[in-house]
Amino acid sequence: YRRKHVKTDPEIHHAALALGGAKPEEALFIDDMAQNVDGAKKVGIAAIRFEDVDRLRAALHAYPDIPQPK
Repeated sequence: YRRKHVKTDPEIHHAALALGGAKPEEALFIDDMAQNVDGAKKVGIAAIRFEDVDRLRAALHAYPDIPQPK
């Protein structure tokens, strides 16, 4: 929002990575909108489309370095 970019714009993901000091392969993006998930994937960020809590928990198991929700 403050960057004046939308989540489908690769620039917003590059800005977020720069702010966090992370590389695309070190990040995970979660959103409920398919186009926003696709935007993250286009810049090499792993991304999960949120549909419900149970599916998110299941999807997070593919990322063992991320602490699992309880």
